[in-house]
Amino acid sequence: MRRSNARRKARRSSAQRKATAYHEASHAVIGRVLTCVCGGATIKPNYKEGTSGNANARASDYEWERRGKMRGTMAVYHAQIMVKMAGAEDPW
Repeated sequence: MRRSNARRKARRSSAQRKATAYHEASHAVIGRVLTCVCGGATIKPNYKEGTSGNANARASDYEWERRGKMRGTMAVYHAQIMVKMAGAEDPW
């Protein structure tokens, strides 16, 4: 039997929510440092879509090219990997 979203939420301690916030903030900071086109940052996952954030490789590629800052065809994918890996260290 699957737990409801409310039950999952209730089981997170204050320390876990704080660690999740730092984790998600690290994705957001690195994405912006690398000038990637990113969506909002949140610690509340979207269970319906199965996502908790957004970084758009195509939009980043377009923006970099538009500004004359393109660094090669694979650069945007390397940046996306760095954004995703920014929060990879799990404290528990």
